[in-house]
Amino acid sequence: MSSAGPVAQPDAESVTGPVMIVGGSVAGYTVASRLRQHGFTAPITLIDPEGLPYERPPLSKQLLLGETGPEDLALADTSWFTEHEVELVHARVESLRLGPAGAEHTLTLDDGAELTAATVVLATGATPISLGVEVDDDAPSANDPSADPRVLTLRHRDDVTALRQILDAAHHTGRPARIAVVGAGVLGAELASSLTELGAEVVLFAGPGIPASALFGRRIAARLHAQHTEHGVHVIPEYAGSVRLHSSSNTKASSDPTSTGVEILTLSGAAVPADAVISAIGISPNTWLAEECGLELADGIIVDADQRASHPDVFAVGDVARHEQAPRRTEHWQHAIDTATTAAAVIAEATPPSPGPEWFWSDRYGVHVEAIGTLRPAAADHPASDPPATGYTVVHREDPAHPEKLATFVLDDAGLMIGAASINDPLAVRAARRIIQRGLVVDPDQLADPEVSYKAMAR
Repeated sequence: MSSAGPVAQPDAESVTGPVMIVGGSVAGYTVASRLRQHGFTAPITLIDPEGLPYERPPLSKQLLLGETGPEDLALADTSWFTEHEVELVHARVESLRLGPAGAEHTLTLDDGAELTAATVVLATGATPISLGVEVDDDAPSANDPSADPRVLTLRHRDDVTALRQILDAAHHTGRPARIAVVGAGVLGAELASSLTELGAEVVLFAGPGIPASALFGRRIAARLHAQHTEHGVHVIPEYAGSVRLHSSSNTKASSDPTSTGVEILTLSGAAVPADAVISAIGISPNTWLAEECGLELADGIIVDADQRASHPDVFAVGDVARHEQAPRRTEHWQHAIDTATTAAAVIAEATPPSPGPEWFWSDRYGVHVEAIGTLRPAAADHPASDPPATGYTVVHREDPAHPEKLATFVLDDAGLMIGAASINDPLAVRAARRIIQRGLVVDPDQLADPEVSYKAMAR
């Protein structure tokens, strides 16, 4: 962890001058929109190399499936920026020079232009973690493995375009594309589902155990994970060690005559052929700007409850931010909204909202899953008894009349709910949110009883 020393208190001028937001997506855009909602009148500039900010959750679902177009993902069109006097700069920030608290700060863009601001908001997001790649000398990408179109991540619209091109190319040969997905968390599971729906042959490197147990609790995670096999996905319960790339004409690539020269090597030594491989093993926060100007870092930019970094004129929001008291960084859509909303309120000298429990969702194989709060105490890997961590009670609700539904709740030793997750039962999570926020003590037997309405318990 690096340190920039104690945080100085901002003066009035530092929160009323120009605001520069580095990074679009939902976090950066939310800062700009919330500032204007608070009546903030100083200039606001949003800088992003992709231009108009857009939603990312649909990338692995609606956009990949062709149910929506790239233009439909935009969080706002150009007229919104004009109407709200938010300048949108289509560029990359190459450097950030911070002055003393309350002074001007300078951002240098990739075209050499310099912009100054009183307040800087870093919404720089994160970058997918890449797989290790080995390349044969005769492979097209021998000089630059990172540029090989057969090795993919999914973070931007262009990534979806590249994946669709691989699917289309295989389709024209009269066979389904064989796609390896490495990582079976939320993104990997959604990709496996969408690719299967598109007719691809999917190989999922899931690693041992039940993926996403800490997110959903073991029982729900196990049911979700079982869907892959039920839908024809070849699940490999091993970690992928690396990727080997060959020329498509190289017979060493695989005994499979349809292989286009990609092999995924497992830690046990097996080589699994594919047309392409997608890394879904996590993301790394984009902190290089913050590091360059000496902000405090520890797997993200360290921020306080107001989203303020270790320089009083700098805020960080979204995937790149990590709260100073948090055991880990949070990576999901609602977190981006919440952190951006807090930062905007502080900059505009308004009252920040009270933080609510973390919430997120996922869709795969026609199933909708939601979770709120923490399910970590329900992550124990004990198939029969599913015992919680010491001091917690885990309650499951199943309804024989609706076998497609399942809900899990976690109560602390005082009987207070700290987390919940559900499959095809959003009312369960909606009720859990109210129960958590109101600090209600609930009866575990009633929670487990499908005849007892959630509404009655959440009053």
